[in-house]
Amino acid sequence: MAASSPKNNGVSWLRSLSKTGFFHIFGAGTLNRVLSIILSFVLVRVLTKDAYGVYAYAYNIVSFFILFNGLGIPSAILQICSELYAKTQEADCIYAYAYASGFKIDIVLGILILLTGALVPLEIVGSNQLLMLYCMLPLAMLLFDIKTMRLRVLLMNREYALATNVQSVLMTILTIAGALLFGAVGLIIGQTASYLIAYALLCLKFPFRSTCTHGLSADEKKDFWGVSGLSALNNGLSQVLALTGTFFIGQFIASESMVASYQVATLIPFGLLFVPGMLMTYAYPYFARHKDDRRWTIRGYAKLTVASTLMMGTIALLCGLLAEPIVWLLFGAQYLDIVPIMRMLLIGFFISAAFGKPAGNLLVTQRKLLTNTCVGIITIIVNICASILLIPPFGMEGAALTYIITMTATSLISMACYIHAITSIKMPPEGQTR
Repeated sequence: MAASSPKNNGVSWLRSLSKTGFFHIFGAGTLNRVLSIILSFVLVRVLTKDAYGVYAYAYNIVSFFILFNGLGIPSAILQICSELYAKTQEADCIYAYAYASGFKIDIVLGILILLTGALVPLEIVGSNQLLMLYCMLPLAMLLFDIKTMRLRVLLMNREYALATNVQSVLMTILTIAGALLFGAVGLIIGQTASYLIAYALLCLKFPFRSTCTHGLSADEKKDFWGVSGLSALNNGLSQVLALTGTFFIGQFIASESMVASYQVATLIPFGLLFVPGMLMTYAYPYFARHKDDRRWTIRGYAKLTVASTLMMGTIALLCGLLAEPIVWLLFGAQYLDIVPIMRMLLIGFFISAAFGKPAGNLLVTQRKLLTNTCVGIITIIVNICASILLIPPFGMEGAALTYIITMTATSLISMACYIHAITSIKMPPEGQTR
């Protein structure tokens, strides 16, 4: 039989990606990010620079709470239910338990946000009142995330893509309308409403009819919270790096204008992290299902690394070269001072997106959550120390340099840990298959 030509292999590969929903996920992610950029552009134009600085600082504070939203329940659903994909009843018990637990956790989280806004004086005047309005956002996000995680576990990638598109469109329309009518207050109400409406639509389209006839055992709960808790900690540690720059500028400099400038400088570099996010959204369930197959994971990771390096490098280079016209077109002449900062942050984006994000996500598929925790703690220490040393004397440049340093550290460590994990997978005896 004649060997397949490279052209036919390429066509077959593309056809396989299409059938499994890769292009739906990537297309949806691209659309969502475009809408997010449009939204950011409009908000920067609608609000004054100082007003945007107050809003950005309040959102930055609530983002620290959102880092631990639901204590990692969506991540636990994705990992455990992917492993139980052939055991419908057991997976349904996980979903039911996750909904009940997540609701209780986020009620408490909302109360903590209210108390922080009411009792803790923040450095930027006016941010306390805005922070209190965010008390319902974590619960709205969690409900939507749990619902979409079920679609991912079932490999319903087209439906998942459509759901995220609907939420993004709602977010764009409602926040812009809210900002135009009521300023930052309307903006915040629109953000929360977009998640609640999208969740309600998902419930109508994909109602959850559980086949579970019993609760989780003590061991199952222990496993669930082990994955959930460490996932929350790991996700929080990785995402907090994107928040510390704005936070420390607000704390050390206490300038609404500088907070606004740095926040705008981060919009595109941090926003572009959707690209590795979409890549991992597609790849994660497959790596989870093959977590005990050393040959498959090594080959898969090699292909993923090559693809992500080429893709992220191209994106970072193009955005860096076009940084000045992009800033002028999207945010106006008043923000042209951020061009050098944006280019520095794009370097950090490339390092993180090409190497750090894939390795960090895939460590979870190997159940190396504690490893991710240790990596996160190390890089947070590096980040805080660099922030304290670099931001007071260098301002925004110091914050951007801090981001590059921490992204390099976390990427190198994560890659080394994941490579060690997959090369240590025990192969089955010859003649046996997994």
